[in-house]
Amino acid sequence: MARKISDVRDIAKEMDLMKMLQCPACKDVALPPIYTCTEGHIICSECLTMVQRCPVCQKSFSNTRNYNLETVFVSSTFTCKFKDSGCDKLLKGTALPIHMRKCEYRPTKCSFKDCSENIPAMVYMEHLKSVHNIFGYDNEQDSYEFKNANDFVLSDKEIDLGLEYVYFDSHYFLVHLVIREKIVYQNICVVGPESAAEKYTATFTFINKAKKVPAIQWAVPVQSFRNNPEWAWDNCVAIPVRQLKFFMKNDSTANSNDSRNYKFVWETKCQIVKTSEEVSTDL
Repeated sequence: MARKISDVRDIAKEMDLMKMLQCPACKDVALPPIYTCTEGHIICSECLTMVQRCPVCQKSFSNTRNYNLETVFVSSTFTCKFKDSGCDKLLKGTALPIHMRKCEYRPTKCSFKDCSENIPAMVYMEHLKSVHNIFGYDNEQDSYEFKNANDFVLSDKEIDLGLEYVYFDSHYFLVHLVIREKIVYQNICVVGPESAAEKYTATFTFINKAKKVPAIQWAVPVQSFRNNPEWAWDNCVAIPVRQLKFFMKNDSTANSNDSRNYKFVWETKCQIVKTSEEVSTDL
């Protein structure tokens, strides 16, 4: 479909405006307050705290603000900087900073603590699968079962038992199990916006078929992966290890309070329930 002449003119105007407002250090639009060097070149307030000399002329910076450009910014309309990732918002300058901090298409820090990458939302799961080889289920079903058999020594150190994923209702959900200070934490988040997380609940059921002991079930809130740069452990299942003694290999170990070797053998059944019919699929 051919563009209208007016559309081309609008694009040209925006490109000129973006060039005029571009911070020479980070190459993003300089958001107010906009400062200048002694030669008049602009710098955004964030970069001003990180660079010593103007990237254009190598002169020092001053405390002078470019109020004319700030006025232009406030009165202009912009596309979101994440438009290449799918965001189609048009925003006034006054709304742009708040939107970019919350845009559902913004990059997100990888869930793995030893990975420093910020991943575009649209390829977040692809990154976890291809780079970190996480295990999970791509076929949609009502519930999922993970078999777990882990040997470890309880200590004050954190024991990460892995990140896995499930697919339900056209969304990916990340399931994480960690042991800290003899407490088992189980967390689940949806790879989607905060509004999607509010539409789901989940239950985890610990099953030990070998011993034929009663299953133990906990309900857990679903969170957005946006809220979990290092996993929000305040809103998850927290189970003292002593409550899982029937899921240990030896009952004598279960009654021990020292840091002996523990062997946990269980199956975890994860069930996700949709609580509302309207769920956003945006990332």
